Amino acid sequence: MPEVREAQRTWTALVVDDTAEARRLLAEKLISCGFRVRASADPFDALERFAEIRPDLVVTDLRMPGRDGIDLVRRIREFSTVPIIVVTSYPSIPTCETAIREGAQRFLRWREDLDRLGEIALELVSTAKDAQPQPAAPELSAIRARRQDELRQQLEALLRECHGNIAQIAARLNRDRSTVTYHLKRLGLFDRDRSGTPG
Repeated sequence: MPEVREAQRTWTALVVDDTAEARRLLAEKLISCGFRVRASADPFDALERFAEIRPDLVVTDLRMPGRDGIDLVRRIREFSTVPIIVVTSYPSIPTCETAIREGAQRFLRWREDLDRLGEIALELVSTAKDAQPQPAAPELSAIRARRQDELRQQLEALLRECHGNIAQIAARLNRDRSTVTYHLKRLGLFDRDRSGTPG
């Protein structure tokens, strides 16, 4: 199809999901329609990479550790009108209404709608390419600084809630202990009071 050839040349999708298998399946559906696909495992990374990738489409999971898909939609809408699709295994009318109100163009159910993802993605980017030019994304340094601040706040809250237990924090974030320890050390939180009260 002509649309697919054009997509191969110009369209890039950013897929955001905390599960590797889900990222793979979403990417397969989009690649089969000619998209280049870049992936992020969480909203923090997605926001940081957005300025580098400049995607034509964002496809995000709803439930993820830390910030969820609706919060990601809200944050992207602060600086971009790029089409966004929310995909979830836990659909509900209130959640769908919230996602659309915050700026998502489509709300898809994982089991029922996944096979239509490529078709819907092509429709959205085809419509969006004739729309007004995208506003400039924020500077990469500003995105990284904001991400670091939010990550610090999230880890500080988890240190309190989990009483300094790194294994529990890792489980809550769906990350391995070494990754959590790395970020705690990098942000100067590792040597704080391990009783659960950051110093």
